[in-house]
This record gives sequence, structure tokens and C-alpha cells, in this order.
Amino acid sequence: MIISFILDNGSLFQSVCSSVVEHINTSKMAHLGTWGTEIEIFAMATILNSRIYVYSKCGEANKWLEYKPLSTDVKDIHAYEVLMIRNLSNHFEPAIC
Repeated sequence: MIISFILDNGSLFQSVCSSVVEHINTSKMAHLGTWGTEIEIFAMATILNSRIYVYSKCGEANKWLEYKPLSTDVKDIHAYEVLMIRNLSNHFEPAIC
């Protein structure tokens, strides 16, 4: 679903990816079992119309990274639902259960 969304809405991803086709081909994202990247997180945030926060290693420290929907159709960003996940050992898992 995410790959189809990215391919069908390539212009949305111009701010985060120079070529969605090249990204999908080089990352092998369409192959089952390939781990998602920032591009796929932005896609999911856009599909769900939600902010996604990822707690992850950034340099020497852990910090929260925010991914907002790429669509500008929504007027009130504060109305978004929020998903919080962590990635501390190369695997995404819920940050709050």
C-alpha cells in the first residue's frame, strides 16, 4: 500500500526524495522484508493524516524525530493524531502501549 501510494503521488515526495522510482528501485523497497526508510514513514504519516514521532539514535544521542503528512490539504496540524514509535535496535516498536 505504501509503495503504491508513493508511486501514485510522486510529486508529494519531491521535498524528501529526488526520484521516487529511483528510491524504490535502489532500496528494493517493493521486496517483501525490506525495512522502511524516512520516505516510507512520511508516506504513512500522509496516508494516516497523522504525525509520527520516532525515538531513535541521532548522532551520539537518542532523540525524537517528527514526520508530518506531506499533503497540504489539512488546515489544522494540531488536529492530527500522533503515533509514537521507537527504533533503538534496528526494529520499530510502539513507544507507548
